[in-house]
Amino acid sequence: MISACGNFTILGTEGGWIEKFNLQSGISRGSYIDTSMARQCAHDGEVVGLACDATNGSLISAGYHGDIKVLPSLLYCSA
Repeated sequence: MISACGNFTILGTEGGWIEKFNLQSGISRGSYIDTSMARQCAHDGEVVGLACDATNGSLISAGYHGDIKVLPSLLYCSA
């Protein structure tokens, strides 16, 4: 998924990680972690879907096992 401003991309992995990258530099700019899980990742299994609301205020992610999470967005397009 690419942010509305075009500066960032968000990637989900088969290991359950969700991470934000700057598109120009390729540098990681943060990870999404579900603090209620014992593991340090967003989902217990593959991330199969990502979406962001129109204002980049929330990130919605879907896991392989049917779980859907609404996470606070780390997208601040002015920086």
